[in-house]
Parts: sequence; structure tokens; C-alpha cells
Amino acid sequence: NRDYDVNLLIADKAWDSDGQLFFNIFNLDGFLGDQILTNWLWKPTFEVRARRYRFRLLNGSVSRYYRLALATEDGTPVPFHMIANDGNIMEHAVYFENGRLPTQAIAERYDIIVDFAGFAPGTKLYFVNLLEHDDGRRPEEAVPLADVFSGAYNPTIVGNEWVGGDPCVGKFLELEVVAYDGEDLSMNPADYEETLPTGEPGLKMIPLPVITQEELDNAKHRTFSFGRSSGTDDAPWTVKTDGGDGFTMDPRRLSAAPTLGDVEIWHIENGGGGWSHPIHIHFEEAQIYQRDGVAPPSYERWARKDVFRVGRMEDSGDSVDIVLRFRDFAGTYVEHCHNTQHEDHAMLLRWDIENPGQFSVIPTPIPTWDGVTYVDSVALTTFRTGDEDAAADEHNFRHLAGDGGVVDPPVEDPPVEDPPAEDPPAEDPPAEDPPAEDPPAEDPPAADPVTLIDEDFAGGVGDFTHAADVFGTTGTFGDQLNGWWKTGSLRIKLQSGTDISSAWEAPFTLDAAADVTIAFDLKLDLINWPAGQLGEALLAIDGEIVEVLASDTASNNFGYQAFSVTVSLEAGAHTLSIGGRAADLSGTSARLKIELDNVSVVANGGAPADPPAEDPPAEDPPAEDPPAEDPPAEDPPAEDPPAEDPPAEDPPAEDPPADAVDSISLTLVRYNADRERWIVKGTVDVQDGQTISAYLGGADGEFIGSIVVDGSTFKIRVDLTGPDGLAEGAPTTVTVISTLGATTSGDIEITGI
Repeated sequence: NRDYDVNLLIADKAWDSDGQLFFNIFNLDGFLGDQILTNWLWKPTFEVRARRYRFRLLNGSVSRYYRLALATEDGTPVPFHMIANDGNIMEHAVYFENGRLPTQAIAERYDIIVDFAGFAPGTKLYFVNLLEHDDGRRPEEAVPLADVFSGAYNPTIVGNEWVGGDPCVGKFLELEVVAYDGEDLSMNPADYEETLPTGEPGLKMIPLPVITQEELDNAKHRTFSFGRSSGTDDAPWTVKTDGGDGFTMDPRRLSAAPTLGDVEIWHIENGGGGWSHPIHIHFEEAQIYQRDGVAPPSYERWARKDVFRVGRMEDSGDSVDIVLRFRDFAGTYVEHCHNTQHEDHAMLLRWDIENPGQFSVIPTPIPTWDGVTYVDSVALTTFRTGDEDAAADEHNFRHLAGDGGVVDPPVEDPPVEDPPAEDPPAEDPPAEDPPAEDPPAEDPPAADPVTLIDEDFAGGVGDFTHAADVFGTTGTFGDQLNGWWKTGSLRIKLQSGTDISSAWEAPFTLDAAADVTIAFDLKLDLINWPAGQLGEALLAIDGEIVEVLASDTASNNFGYQAFSVTVSLEAGAHTLSIGGRAADLSGTSARLKIELDNVSVVANGGAPADPPAEDPPAEDPPAEDPPAEDPPAEDPPAEDPPAEDPPAEDPPAEDPPADAVDSISLTLVRYNADRERWIVKGTVDVQDGQTISAYLGGADGEFIGSIVVDGSTFKIRVDLTGPDGLAEGAPTTVTVISTLGATTSGDIEITGI
């Protein structure tokens, strides 16, 4: 440490009854302590002078994640700037006005600048952890700062167990301000923010490495999925590479071999099961270009990192996509989960950097008592080719490309060209009028229900409402009771140590324009549950309990059960509530948790076509047939400006004028039999918010997947078992249909057979 540049190693520890450090070697999920130490001291006090300080915060825990905050004695947040992430100075400083850092995973490093100049001598401030854990599987929710300072959140020991919360939530380091009469010569981080209060661009600290659009377009892709597939009792943790099998660590196995100097794009995925993993890549650092398909927040956008969180956390996600350039030295390196229990039980893989043109694989060093020997290495089949399916996907490099981020210009230009080329499809209106005539339009949806949303409930409100509005169905999700809202799932939690016998989330309201079926996965998790005790998950519709899912699991930490629930509702307004119920839990450390995932809302039968049919109260489309007759005199379409004005007027008159320009074209239809993965890509000229659905063969074929349109391109990617018998006698085409009836078909490219 220097006077004003201070390292803070933060880690949780546990002690046995003799006061000795304790560790459970049989816990392979994740080990948690019950006290936080700072630089190996328990709740220390540190004097700070009234000037700026740099704190270098390292999460040195075995399995615990943190959400750190800084506040005064009365709980008032103290703002600060982040200037470094994972040890690298960022391009721009990022201001945290609320005094609260993002989730910090094991081995992640955040450097912050705190200015104490505005505080009087004697003022006390506190570093606080807000992130609660139930177990080592993953963190729970962040506890409100006010609850920590008011004492409302107050875990206590009952017997030899903590109840009422996580003892590591709370204050762990006290700072006391003392007078300073010197001159603070440190740089002001506010000068290095991306945009200054004047609107002018701020100064740069260390610019990010330049990666050109051409390099991104030609980059090799690799996919690494961290989970428990194919693991053993002793080594349950595995990594899948490029969609292959899950493997534990074997230093002789080479999973990836990028070439020195090349740029590659790596896709890091959470293998599921409700786990969280902090993935650490050795030797090289990367820029994050998206989390769960969207651009990262500013504190990651301006950073180069080597630890990447995946898992269901408020500010993380189930996938993170990164860009790396391999510099300096060829050789052998590793990538692993930094939850130390996972890492120590084989959740690692080996990757090499090879010289250009290298043919032979680097041999594997094997240490022995007599020195190091070398054996031949073996490599996965994709170690040099990477994940070709991932490379075929659409990717957004907007914040990395040097020219302002034109996304895949080659693919996007066609849609721009299409309008002209689309006048012919505008000629198809004659052909499209039939869809407008509802019979044809109705057939596709009628043949197979159209899924409005079929994805993890991440983002919740916006996604569902946006998708459901396609058929005039609206839905809102109220705030979760007691604030137990979790990104990626709905969660209800009966707090241990209380006499609460039931809890309900605020009802989900649905106003359906047609009869609908709602399907979802409901997971009931009983932790430290009393033997013979009944824990229930409840479903209520319009205030009446219609389904009870129960468990009498004996006391253990693995009372996990999963249920698939399907509910049919008639058109109209409804309320749905999910609840949990149990007997008195006071005096116990029991937890009941309910999670809701994979929500889908499907219009029954041909009902989804009704709105289009209803809009044709704009049966003007038929009246539009005359314009459809004009196409023969296609000069008018050339005169489209004037001719288009009327259609332009029609939109207000009828929602489906979008139907008049509704068109789809396919650029890729691929099925990988080995990996059981569908990728259906294309361009569209439709209203945002419509659903694009893909079917094997014709519109009455097997449903593949769907996506809600938001832009001029779409990609349906399904990593599930594909249609049976695809290799033998199955249809060779895929049909894609939009909500308003536009349709097209494309030949399937089959790989991996």
C-alpha cells in the first residue's frame, strides 16, 4: 500500500468452536464463511485524510459474490468513480452516484476513487456488503442499504445456525476522516468521464485497443458452456466446448488453439441449473461486447477484463460474449471457473496460442518426482476451426467498431435494398391480399398456435407486454412481495426465522384479446427443511387457488422439485398469482423458494388471426384490391410516392397496413444434428413487435422456434433436440411466418450427420 493508494482484499471466513479456521472439503457446490475479513482483519477501522484515495478492491473469497456500497453513519450513500476493472485502467472513469458497485465475483477487481475532502474530521463512513447468499450455488438479491443501517436486516444465531438472513450482509470496514492540510495533486476522475457536464467529451485515461470491423467480421468464434453435464460425484463440474460433450480438466486435452496475433470472439455460457460461475481466462484480456445479447454497461464497456460473470444475477446474465486479440507469447494456458470449489473439482480447460502456420500440437508437460516429462497432447475436433454455428449468427459490435458500429453491413444492406425490391413483393399483395383476406392468413396460425414469447423471463415486464401486444393482449408484472424480484426469474421467498405462513407476489394481470394458453416452469426449492414439513407452491387465477404443488421433503439442502404448469384462459381480463405456503418457520433456518421460468403465452387455435381479421375492419384490404389491380399498371407503384401516400394514410385507418409491406427473406436455415441446434436467420420488413415463427416443412409442420421482431434482421436459435428423423425422410425445407401472415420457405442446410 501507498499512503493514498490502498489494496483491500475482501474475503469471507469461517471458524470452528476452537477458534480455528474451518473449511468443508466435502462441499463441492460453493463454500461460504459467516464473517467478512478485510486484509485478514475483522471489521477494522482505517483513518483517511480529507482528500482523494484510490481503493483497489479484490474479491478473495472461495465462493461468495459481493455488492459493495459506501455510506455515512446515517446510511447516506457516498458517490465515487470506478477507474479500473480487473486491474486495467479504463478508457473513461464511471461515476457511481448511488455509492454502490455492481456485483463483484470471485477474483474480480474494481478500483475506485473516493474523495473525502467534503467530510469534516471525525466523520465515519462504512464499506458495506449488500448481496445475500443462501448457499454457494449463486447469490440471492441485494438487501436495501436502508435496511442494513436501520437494523431491519438483522441475522441472528439460533442454536448453531444463522436465521433471518446472511451474516455477511452488513458493515465490514470503518473509515474515519482526519484533517488534511496538504495539497491533493491526484487527477480528478470527473475529468475522465465519457461526457462532461458541459456535453463535451471527457479526457481518456488509457484508450482501449482498436479492433477493426473487418477483424470482427472475419473473427473465429468459440463457445464455452460451464455446467455439470457428464460430471462425476468427485468431479461434477464440466465445460462444453463448441457444443460438444462436457469434460472435466485433463491437461493433455487441447480445447482451443487461436493463432498468435488473431482476433477471436468467445461466447461464455452458463450451463444452467441455477448456478453462477465467474470465468477467468489466463494470460489474455478481452473486451465485452454483449451480455445476454445487449451491449454491456459503461463500467464494462470501457474496460479490458479477464473475469466474466455468468449466471442469474441482477446485473449479469446467462451468456457473455467477448473479443480477444492474442498477443506476445505462444504457449499453453487455461480457462476456469473461479468459484474455487468448482475450479478445484475440475472445471477447467486448456487452450494454446499457436504460431501462424503451426502444424504440431504443443506436447503436455507432466511433473514427476524426478522432474518434468512430456507426453503427446490430444485435441478436440474444433480446436482450430472454432464454433462455426456461432460464427453464422448475427452479432452486434456497435461499441467496438471504429466506424461507429455499422452492424454487419453486408447483411443489413439487403433490407435497405429490399424496399425497392420489395415493390415486387408489393406486387405480391395481390398474392398477399389473400393473406389479407384472412383465409390464407388464418391458415398458418390456425395450423399451429403462434408462440408470443418463449424465452427466459429475463427483463420480465417489457418483453412480455411487447410480445403480447401483437394480438392486443396486454400484461404487467407487479412488484414482487418484499422486493424478491430476480432478473431471469420470478422468485418468492419465505424468510427463515419468521412466523410468515404464506407469501404471494403481486398479481400478474392479463387482458387477452383471444383465448390463450399460458405455460411455464415452476421450481420449488426447500432448503434446510424440517423433516415431514409440507412446503407448497400455489397458483391462483382471479383470486382462486386452482393448483397446489406440494413437497414433504425431509430436512436437507436439496429439496428441489420442478413442475411444468399449463393454464388455459378465455378471452378477457384475468389476474394470476404465484404463492408459497408453509407452516410456522420461526426458530428454524428453513427457506422456501419458488422460481418461475420459461413463460410462454400462446393464442389457441386460429384465434391469433382474429386481430388481423379484426383490423380488416380494415376490410379495406379487399378495398385495397383495386390498388392491387394497379400493379399490373405497375407504373403507379413506380409512382409510389403519390400511390404510397394513400397506403401511408391507410395505416392509421388500419393496423395491418404493415401487412401491405410485410415481407420475409431467409439468409440461412441450418440444422446441426450432432449439436441438436437450429439456426434460422433472415431479414424482414415488418412492424416491430411481430412474432416470426419457424416450422419444419409447411405451416402445419413441427414448430421449431420463434422470435419477436425488433429491427430489420432476425435470428431464431434453438439449442434443443430438433425434429425426430430429420436425417431420414423429413421435410427438407423450413417455413417462416409472421404474425400478420407474411410467409417464405428455405432449404435446410444439414450438418453433423
